[in-house]
Amino acid sequence: MIFFKKISVNPFELFPRDDQLLEIIRQQLDLVNFTNCNMNSQFEIFQLEKFGRVYNFLGVPHLSPGNEILNQTIIEHIARFFDSSDSPLMGSIVFVENVDELMRDNWDVLSIDKKEKKRCLFYEYIKKIKLADLPGESYFVIQKALEKGYEVFCPEPSRLVRIIAALNETQKNSEFSYDDVIYYEFFASLHGYFNSKIIQSLNKSELNIQINEFSTKFSKVFSLSVDSIQSLLHQVVEKLWHEFDVNMIDLDYLISPDILSLDTHGHMINVDQQMVKTIRKVPTFLGKFRDQNIIAELFSALKRYHIIMVYGIGHLYTIKPVINYLSTLPNDN
Repeated sequence: MIFFKKISVNPFELFPRDDQLLEIIRQQLDLVNFTNCNMNSQFEIFQLEKFGRVYNFLGVPHLSPGNEILNQTIIEHIARFFDSSDSPLMGSIVFVENVDELMRDNWDVLSIDKKEKKRCLFYEYIKKIKLADLPGESYFVIQKALEKGYEVFCPEPSRLVRIIAALNETQKNSEFSYDDVIYYEFFASLHGYFNSKIIQSLNKSELNIQINEFSTKFSKVFSLSVDSIQSLLHQVVEKLWHEFDVNMIDLDYLISPDILSLDTHGHMINVDQQMVKTIRKVPTFLGKFRDQNIIAELFSALKRYHIIMVYGIGHLYTIKPVINYLSTLPNDN
């Protein structure tokens, strides 16, 4: 049995985020050259010191349903990373990827008392998850953080904030349209459903259920009727897959940023379609928007805390060069 130490600090009252750096971060992200990135790299550690504090980053692949060997390797790397950490308990915080309950956006609307109660209930839920039932590696990261006594924070904007940012971007002569945002968000949701069910394809009748559920859930977000969203999604599915079942390999491609060159072997969709190209510009925009927020939170937190961060390996290629640049700025920035 694992005994969890008393958590050290309250992540939602920890530090003000310094948004004055956002423009500098945007400029630096635009300079990132992905052609030199080793996309075959799976695990990497990066360390940096700034403001008299240490930032430790472990990049890992995401847990892959059904791939027990890879998943066990990921768990072992994360466990060793925490076991080797010498960050002081009372001055450190763990940054974890894509956990809604720990995002700043989802907590600012709550009173301090409600934050505390909701957070404690969430932690109790996390403690009870068995390794075989982990929804993602982030939940094991939280378990290890609580075991060590560290507090946990997710430095990302919520999905709603990201969607609103993408929709606003379509009003600025963007490379993608309002409909492209809807398509991308549906394919991202569908990708998550595939992972949760450990499936590789979906027939039309099952797909219709997912379309109906997504349309109902996101009708208010997109300010469109359920019928309108359903119609858009049925049209895009027909154009991309025709009579074929929707499959995982195509979803992987559709939700990947267009700045990445991916293997197209085995695809059912025509990856050269203009529709595919514009849909993939949405995750490119959202990736930069997400990373600029992560980096702003990270650099703001470093002024007060040592940071332990476990994230998908792909984020290393954006975070590392920008943080290296920011570390050269005077400490009053």
